[in-house]
Amino acid sequence: MTTLADLTTQDYEILREAAAGKSINLDFQQVRNLLDVEPPLIEAKPIYGFQITKAGEDVVQHGH
Repeated sequence: MTTLADLTTQDYEILREAAAGKSINLDFQQVRNLLDVEPPLIEAKPIYGFQITKAGEDVVQHGH
């Protein structure tokens, strides 16, 4: 299980871009980091790929 403390600066940048509605490209490790946090910060959506969750948006708004 990943914790918020385990997330990298790049992980947070990905969340900020996703929260801003930008399309993001993720490698396997980034997907794993952002999905392993409880609650997950991104989720898989058919057709759309990965999208930020409400928990992910909260992390972006309130910092880490």
